[in-house]
This record gives sequence, structure tokens and C-alpha cells, in this order.
Amino acid sequence: MVVWDDLCIDARYSVTQVNEKGDPMNAPADRYLIKPACPCMHQGNKLDERYGFITRRIEQNRGQGVVFGLQRFCDTHLGATENQARDFFEIVEGA
Repeated sequence: MVVWDDLCIDARYSVTQVNEKGDPMNAPADRYLIKPACPCMHQGNKLDERYGFITRRIEQNRGQGVVFGLQRFCDTHLGATENQARDFFEIVEGA
């Protein structure tokens, strides 16, 4: 079973919901702004935030494996280093 993906679309759009009790003009914009950012938008210290989010998803959903699919020609998506990949695998092995 897939518990999370880190693609530019898909799972990140289902994590947050539009506040139906909020301002109907601002609520969709607020939801858009609080969803996890596309991996292509993470740079510098934001990479730690991205990997922390993914790590929490793996732990919460008791993932039993990790599949890395990196977009070609996208430098920021390729921010996943070998060390970070090992970290994910250690989390999965410990679960």
C-alpha cells in the first residue's frame, strides 16, 4: 500500500481541506497556501521541512518501504541526497 507520495501533485492536495466556515473568497487561497509545497519549490533550509514532513508520514502510516522517483532536470527535486535516502530507509526499517 502506498502511504504517501512526494510528487508535485496528488497526495499533497488531499492533506488539507478548504475551511467551509471561513470567508468564501479567502478560504480556497488559505488552503492553497498551507498545503505542503511542491518538491520543486523546496530550497536550502526548506529541504529539512520537506524531509521532516515525509518522515512523519512514513512513521504515522507505518510505511514498509520507500520508493524514490526523482524528476529529471529539476535541481531542487533532486535535493534528495544519498544520506537523506538512508535516513528514510532507517525509519522504515525501525517501524
